[in-house]
Amino acid sequence: MSALVVAEYSIKGIDPSVAELVTPYQPSIIASVAAAALSIPFPDVDPEALFHLSLPDFGLHLAAPITDFHLGKDPGRVTLQTSFSNDAIIAMTLLGTLTDVFHIDEVSIDIRALEDKPRAEFITSTLFALLGLSGETYLQIPAIGLDLRQSFDLSLKRVSQRLQMRQTAFRLMAIERATGLELSIPESYSGEDIETIAYIYHAIVLRSFVWPIGTVTVHVPATLDSLGLFPKDNLPTRQQLGPTRVAKKLFGHTIDLGEEELFLDDAVFENLAAVRSELARNDGHPVEVIVRPLSGKGIVALKNSPRLPEPAWHPSIQALIDLEPRLNACLADRYNALAASTLADLTEEEKREVTARPELDERAFLME
Repeated sequence: MSALVVAEYSIKGIDPSVAELVTPYQPSIIASVAAAALSIPFPDVDPEALFHLSLPDFGLHLAAPITDFHLGKDPGRVTLQTSFSNDAIIAMTLLGTLTDVFHIDEVSIDIRALEDKPRAEFITSTLFALLGLSGETYLQIPAIGLDLRQSFDLSLKRVSQRLQMRQTAFRLMAIERATGLELSIPESYSGEDIETIAYIYHAIVLRSFVWPIGTVTVHVPATLDSLGLFPKDNLPTRQQLGPTRVAKKLFGHTIDLGEEELFLDDAVFENLAAVRSELARNDGHPVEVIVRPLSGKGIVALKNSPRLPEPAWHPSIQALIDLEPRLNACLADRYNALAASTLADLTEEEKREVTARPELDERAFLME
């Protein structure tokens, strides 16, 4: 392996997206109710009354105190609100007809974070995804005799978006725990921010990881010793760069990740002949060298990046974290079912044509 002895280097990623990812307010989740009613007048809801949310598909049961319950000005509307861990609220609206009883026709649920913190976003996104992916959901308030069972028909796009937001929020939670910072999530952030979050998270959790790399720029002195480190032809070589100190800026904070080394297995040098000519001048002036891995990736290693404490999470948060494999599996099952439904009316020959693996040559992977 060749080693470029440099004080620092800079990495350019592969076509980083800078489009803003907006986190808008999500409208309510709505479901029709087959047949349910509440007795009139409503009994008083005491301060210890609980709202129960059960999701059998995930083996999950949550209970939260009711912070508000009342019949609205519209006699066909009942609203209630609960609080989860002081991070999120569930506001539920029951729509129906008021006669001798309150006949419930529709229920809508609004899940909101109480603050713009990663933990609050993680909890709300998890609850949203759970409701969207559960086949059946049980909503119960024993104190008033409410016992509903229904499913919420959410688009896969909305569920996927919330799972992506959940992942970003979790990574920000990990960054907070390892660094001691308190982060606030802005109303909108860019693809570059998401890339930075992913990098810091991997540095904290993995220390060594594969990372996409477009080019790496280094500056080496024009000496004969430096010239001896460079190949005479531009066949791929293994290169080790660094160590260099790395700090990332995220949402107004600078996060020191310690010393980083970069390992490239298939590096080539742009304008190699010109670089060798400059180095051969042997006058010590800095020569800019651009290195490009043919695979578009390298291995990043950080020896002294911040670490998560042990244990990292409260058991209640760990329980939500542990839902990750099940959430991903349920989403994949929903997409597979959707794909299968699109083939339902096709003949076997048409199915083979649609699902046939495409034959791609090497030009298919070239970026214009």
